[in-house]
Amino acid sequence: LADDRERELRGLAAAGEIATHEQVQAARIHRDEGWRLVRQEYIERVEDPDRLSATFASGLSLPAAYEGAVREADRLADILHADAGRAANYETTRQRIADMQKTRRALFARRDALNAELAELDIRWGAIAQSLGQLDLTPAAAIEWCQKHSNWVERYTLLGAQRQARQEVADLLVTTRTGLSEALTACGLPGLADGELLTAALARAKAAVDAARQAATARAALVGQITQQELDLADTISQQARSTEKMNLWQRQWDETVTALRLPTRSLPAEAHARIDEFDALASALDTLDELSREAELERGKRSSFEEALSALAGEVDESVSDKDADHLVSMLYDELAIAREADRLRKQTDVDIERETTRIQQAQLAASSQHERLAELVRRAGV
Repeated sequence: LADDRERELRGLAAAGEIATHEQVQAARIHRDEGWRLVRQEYIERVEDPDRLSATFASGLSLPAAYEGAVREADRLADILHADAGRAANYETTRQRIADMQKTRRALFARRDALNAELAELDIRWGAIAQSLGQLDLTPAAAIEWCQKHSNWVERYTLLGAQRQARQEVADLLVTTRTGLSEALTACGLPGLADGELLTAALARAKAAVDAARQAATARAALVGQITQQELDLADTISQQARSTEKMNLWQRQWDETVTALRLPTRSLPAEAHARIDEFDALASALDTLDELSREAELERGKRSSFEEALSALAGEVDESVSDKDADHLVSMLYDELAIAREADRLRKQTDVDIERETTRIQQAQLAASSQHERLAELVRRAGV
């Protein structure tokens, strides 16, 4: 790949001169340096011209060397701008070649380091093989032998575990047979015989267990029924006790009621109803009597008030009420009232007549006054 890039670079260079940015930058720096020297020599005059010329370009005067530097910088800049694409490709290719060369040098260094490490490992492996007495043993063969050894160790370990598991199973079978035989004996069945299989013994045990379960189920059902009957009996007794208590309470209340009704203790409800009806009728009669008494009292109060008012009225008209009853006194008062009304009417009529005559007199006086004033006016006019 690096060779391809170098051939590409040579092809670009063969097509004509190529100017890179680095070359243009270097030419410009050289030009600027020449200008600095020219300024120091011809403007500032701080340096020796010969020494400055030798420093910038040997064999040429400083102005000629500066002009050459300017032309070279301009020429490279023109070339760069005239064929910028080819210059860019050239620069890119050159940079890639430099990167590849750098990478190749790094790879070469890595290869040398790996070769050195490999040589060291070979030395160490030779020492290991010599210590094992197998000088022709290769690492691959050693790895294969280690893998086989690991498999053998793993199989041996697995075999030991299986042997231990088999022994545990055998011990468990012995324990199981012993426990099963004891269980059968406890259930009243023959124990486990020497040649009897566990399946047959388990079948016998299962049958015994099923029978025991059925018996237990039946017993539990009977116990449940007995418990329910006991609960029902207790509930019935409780209800009976509550009923008895309610009955005793009702009897006490009934005895108190019939006693209050003035009846014998063993009286029937019909007798109590009859007595209650009698009490209701009596209460109604008493209520009516109370109402009549209140009305009579009210009438007496009204009569007393009327008599008092009548006495006061008789006193106003100077009538004696000591030997007269109320009716006679009322008749007399009505007569006196009629006489008083007639007298009042006559008084009012007289007042009206007097007022009318007074009005006529006032009118006559006014007329006389008017005539008098008129007469006085006539006399005044007559000059008398």
